[in-house]
Amino acid sequence: MPRSVNEFEVVVQLSTQSAITRMRSQLRFEAAALQLLSATTGDVVRPPPQPVLNMKSAAPLDVHAPAEPVQEQVLMDCASRRWPP
Repeated sequence: MPRSVNEFEVVVQLSTQSAITRMRSQLRFEAAALQLLSATTGDVVRPPPQPVLNMKSAAPLDVHAPAEPVQEQVLMDCASRRWPP
């Protein structure tokens, strides 16, 4: 939940006509203009090798859904702040 006008939430959601079981992608951002405050990955996203908050300008989004293919899924929920405030 945003605490000031400089803070906002970004939800990355997958929506596709064809069900998928695997996909590689990245959430990229300009570190000079944006500070990532928190990030929570969705159920079908593999945990990144390091915490997302330690990543300077990109976060991997590796979808891995071996049990059931997915068509609609939240991949990541991020709280961010314009930087510098």
